[in-house]
Amino acid sequence: MFAARFIGTPAMNLLRLENGHIAGSKVAVDHAGDVLGIRPESVSLNGTVPATVRSLEYLGADLVLRCAVGAELVTVRADGKSELAEGAQVMLHWPAQAEHYFDSQGYRVA
Repeated sequence: MFAARFIGTPAMNLLRLENGHIAGSKVAVDHAGDVLGIRPESVSLNGTVPATVRSLEYLGADLVLRCAVGAELVTVRADGKSELAEGAQVMLHWPAQAEHYFDSQGYRVA
């Protein structure tokens, strides 16, 4: 988890898990672990995970969104042509193979 925090721009999302769900949400995960890691470029719009846009940064070809899913923030690297605003309700998606799990000590769970 240590390396996941600083490798890549933007850095990997590290989402706390509580009882098999993303903290503060009803979004269930199918793996044991204390933290779910997902790279921002693996997250897309038009999925099944409800989120609220908290902030956005337009970078030309890319738009970096920070979206609330329960008590956690998910960074999304989207197409710069998206016309979203703070407060917008979006539905996120990421493939299962993009999920990385970590234990409470910060070690990756296979």
